[in-house]
Formats: sequence, structure tokens, C-alpha cells
Amino acid sequence: AVNLRNNIQRVEYLAHVDGVTGLPNRLKFSNVATQLIDLSPNADGGMIFVDLDRFKAINDMHGHVIGDRLLALVAERLSDLIKIFVDGRFQCKPFVARFTGDEFIVVLPGLSDPDILKELSDLIVRKIRMPFRVDHLKLMVRASIGVALYPQDGKSADDVLRCADMAMFTAKGGGRDQTVIFDESIRQKADEREKIERCLRTALDHDELTVFYQPKIDILTGQIMGSEALLRWEHPELGSVPPWKFIPLAEECGLMPSIGEFVLRQSLEDMNVVRKQGCDLSVAVNVAPVQFQSDSFTDRTLGILGESGFPLDKLELEITESSIMEDPQRVYRQIVPIRDEGVEFAIDDFGTGYSSLNTLATMPFDTLKIDRSFVMNMAESEDRRVIVQLILMMAQQLRMKTVAEGIETRGQYDHLKAWGANFAQGYLWSPPVPFAAFRAMVSAGLDVDDADGRSGELRA
Repeated sequence: AVNLRNNIQRVEYLAHVDGVTGLPNRLKFSNVATQLIDLSPNADGGMIFVDLDRFKAINDMHGHVIGDRLLALVAERLSDLIKIFVDGRFQCKPFVARFTGDEFIVVLPGLSDPDILKELSDLIVRKIRMPFRVDHLKLMVRASIGVALYPQDGKSADDVLRCADMAMFTAKGGGRDQTVIFDESIRQKADEREKIERCLRTALDHDELTVFYQPKIDILTGQIMGSEALLRWEHPELGSVPPWKFIPLAEECGLMPSIGEFVLRQSLEDMNVVRKQGCDLSVAVNVAPVQFQSDSFTDRTLGILGESGFPLDKLELEITESSIMEDPQRVYRQIVPIRDEGVEFAIDDFGTGYSSLNTLATMPFDTLKIDRSFVMNMAESEDRRVIVQLILMMAQQLRMKTVAEGIETRGQYDHLKAWGANFAQGYLWSPPVPFAAFRAMVSAGLDVDDADGRSGELRA
């Protein structure tokens, strides 16, 4: 009987305690939270959802044994901190659990003052920042924290957890290493995000995605020499959804490779039409960072190019500076076979991604695109003017062409022309427009002297 009791206790323990940290596990959390929230009439309190930032990087770099020891230290620091914070000040029995890999949950029954919960969460953020020692290693992590209150944010443990999770997700999205307390605007944003994601999954099949074109101007002649292809989404119910809202979602839910291929196919098809009119124009198409994560990127891209019949020396693929820096070797391997076919490559958003000059000099790129944030503020900021001039000088030394984005005024154009930029795009000539409008623009011809008068109406 003693053995049986011991075995039952052992099974109970293993079923409810996390082996790495010694904290209650997700199953135990679920049972306790249900007792505290769903099954306690008039219960009130708070829930804190702690998610570690950069933990995966430590696990990848040092291995799971070190990662597990770090989690145990985080759990210990978290438990001690909460115990000290609550003891003597509040009639509250905190419950701390390990939820999943690098996530912890704290339930504080009876503690529902948002200011006090914020004070505790901010303290957790500060204390997690302090280094952890594992053997000879000094490891640093950060925490993103979401806080929800019950019963106001949710009547059931599941609802409260969902709200705390949404608040944590908001903290992560807002720059990490901080606390966010749940409010209704977070729920609305999450609902909107969910709806956009749902609609996006069928957008390609329903022909809702189109490609717009922004003219690219030869700075010396003022004539259109090509365009940049830009994705647009028009949904029957959501209306026009801006790219900054849907492209990150498309990347997260795995839709970007097929959307990227659609943009490439469509822009080559459209530009073939313009070429048949006798206009020898180039086109620049963006490649999203996640497209490089696929081993089939190079072969699939070469397949699309081969089918298109488009002259490949008139195609430029744009890659953001930050995606190059994530894994320069991989990017190099994937673009060289495409470049060997005559396709040119541009670094997009240059100046915002902290790349090393060494990497730039050794990568097979043809063009630098100067980010619009530098161009637009040139008039007000001496620093911005100097940055633009330095980028242009550096590009000349690396024998790279340059494109300045976001040109809105004749003054900006004159400066960039004087400093030796090669190409330009911006509202001074035209915003991105549907293909039919771009075609008409090309047929009519466009130069900067008549653009000044039209930039106002084009913008509208």
C-alpha cells in the first residue's frame, strides 16, 4: 500500500511538474487556473504572461543542456521575485507555472489593480535583463510581458490567457523588453489581423492581388527608363489593404513565396506588353526575406524567368539590406546562378540595415537604393544630406549604380542630380499606378520639367 501510494504520488508529480524548472507545468496551470477563475464565484485577479526574447538563439548557439539550465535559473529568479514582491504587502497566493518552451505564466488571485500588476511586470522585465551565469558563460535574455485582469478581460481562464497572450504579442511587436496591459484596442487589432490573414489566404485565387508600377527615372535625361513593381491588394469587404499591414502577415503564415512568384510573373508579363510597343524598359521586383529561406528559390525563379521570354538584363531583383545581413553566404549562393543569367540585383532600403562594407564589397550587387527616409528629410537635416552624399560616393567607389527613392520636390531632384545619383523614383513624377496608367504614361513620355505641375494632382 505504501508503494502504491508512493507510485501514485510519483505519477502525480511527473504529470504536473515541469522536469526542467521544477515549476508546475501547463497541465497543472490549466487545472489551477480553472479552479481560481472559472469555478470561484466573484473571483478577481491578474494574469502575467512572460515570454523570453532571444532564448532560441541561446539554445541554438549553446545547445539544449545550457538552454535548460538557463530556464531553471529564470524560473528561480521569477519565483523569488514574485514571492518577495507579494509577501507582506498583499493577501495573495501567487501561482507560477512554465507554460511552454520559453513562456511562463503567473496567476495572482485577488490582485487586480492594474498599477500594481504593471509595477510587478516592469520589475520582472528589469530583473530578467540582468545576466545569468551558467558555468563560465554569462547569458543575457529579455522578456516581453502581457498582463490581463479577470473578470473584466475574461470570465474563463482560457479567455484571460488569450488576452494576456495578445498583450504579450503586442509587447513583442512594439520592440520587446517591455510590459503591455491588455485593453480592447488590442483585441480589435488581433481580430483585424486574424480577418486579414483569413482573407489573404484566398486573395491570390480570387484575383484580388494586382501589381502597380512606379516609374523609375534616368536622372540625367529625366526620361522613364523602367519601373518598380509593387504589390497591391483590393478586397471586396476590407477595401484597399496597405502592404505594411498584409506583407508581414503573408511572411508569417507562409504565403509569401507564392505571392512573390505571382508578382514576378505578372510584372514580366506586363513589361513584355510595354516592350512590344517599342519601349525598352527595365523592371525591378522585390524579393521578400522569407523567399530566401526556401531551398527551391533559385530554381523556381529561373523557371519563371525562362517561361517569361523577358530579356533578363532588363530585370532587377531587389533585396532588403537587413535580409542580406541575416545570412550573407546563403543569399550569395542563391543569387549567383540567377545573376549569371544576366539578372541584376539591388540592395533595397540601403542605410537602414547596418551592413558591413566588407559584406557589401564582396556581394554580387549592381545597384544601391537609397532609402526614402534619407531623401525626404534632406532639406531639414544636414546629417541626412551628408549620409546621402557618402552613400553616393561609396557606390561610385564600389562601381554600383544608385537609385534614390521618395523624391517629392524639385530641390531634392536637383541635389541628387548634382551629387551623381543615376536613377530616381518618387511622387515628383508619379506614385505607383495600375498597369494601364503606367502604359499611358510611358506612351505620353514624362520628364521632370512638366512633372512639377502634375505632382500635386498625381498625389491625389
